[in-house]
Amino acid sequence: MKDILPFSLSSLHRKCKQVLANALNQALTFQVDHYFSYYEQGASEIISN
Repeated sequence: MKDILPFSLSSLHRKCKQVLANALNQALTFQVDHYFSYYEQGASEIISN
């Protein structure tokens, strides 16, 4: 039991880090896309005016 536990904890920790990194990456990607579309919209309004 002692041998199994540290391994499962470390793999669980690795999995959590992976999930967190993916969530953070998706959130950043979404924000970047949001800002880019916002700036493109603003730029096209400036050009049309």
